[in-house]
Amino acid sequence: MAPIELLVKNGEEYKTARIDYHDGLKYPHLERIAGTPDRLDTILAPRR
Repeated sequence: MAPIELLVKNGEEYKTARIDYHDGLKYPHLERIAGTPDRLDTILAPRR
């Protein structure tokens, strides 16, 4: 199994981060905590 690879952007610089992890999913889904802002929708919203 290949390591997890993340493409990380810092300003105009891109970097690939490799994480050698092979144990499978620890938390297969996300649940928002009641009463907190929905930040994930904000992050994933298209930019204008």
